[in-house]
Amino acid sequence: MLAIPPELAAVLAIAVLIALVRVWFTAPAVGARIGRRPRTIRALSVVSAVALGIGSALVADAPSIGPGSTWGGDDPRLVAIVPVDGVDEVFVYAYERHAEIRQMISIWNTGPVPIIVLGLGAIRSPYVESVTLRLAPGGPTLDGVLLRMGAAGQRWFSEPFAPFELEPGQQTNAALAVRLTDCPAIRPVATLAPGIAMPSEAPTGTGFTVLDTLLVHYSALGIEREAPVHVQAGISVAAADGTLSCGN
Repeated sequence: MLAIPPELAAVLAIAVLIALVRVWFTAPAVGARIGRRPRTIRALSVVSAVALGIGSALVADAPSIGPGSTWGGDDPRLVAIVPVDGVDEVFVYAYERHAEIRQMISIWNTGPVPIIVLGLGAIRSPYVESVTLRLAPGGPTLDGVLLRMGAAGQRWFSEPFAPFELEPGQQTNAALAVRLTDCPAIRPVATLAPGIAMPSEAPTGTGFTVLDTLLVHYSALGIEREAPVHVQAGISVAAADGTLSCGN
């Protein structure tokens, strides 16, 4: 599907509307040249204008993407899962230089028209190097897929991101991959020993929020859109007291 920037789409819609208005007023002359009744030409212009209006309204009324469930429980750096309000929670990880934090998210088309997911916007943080999505082999799926490579033959989110389509109401799973920057001044907290139950409180020390909102790029009816989407399971990084500088 062709993706058109919204500014260009607005200009094209205005140009088409102006052309349809002109057709309305010039219908008698046009009809005489092509052998059609002015009423028929005007009816076609009205139908076209209505169709244009409906299409524009659908796009304007389709803030149509959002994440569903999130899970990142297989990361050895995960040190706490902190409830926030009975719905949201924060996953707290021990800092590690250039570490890639992975969480599974389900992406959901909540709107009335098909969309194409085009990618994610950058996170403006001195602690984040990049953020992207990784997909399962074979394209979007809701099947159980590992976040990282497991035993031979097991499917995992091994594929780099490529644009994909979601029908209205359709969901798919993907791996959210957040890579941290190299901050030599940060001293991380200790990770959990094997067999220790996951605490519901962040470890003592300081920390910083890495991600609680995704900026999602997608297209609907061929028009590019961008939407901030709240993530129900945010990502935070824990560090020892007084070590939140990213300077050398």
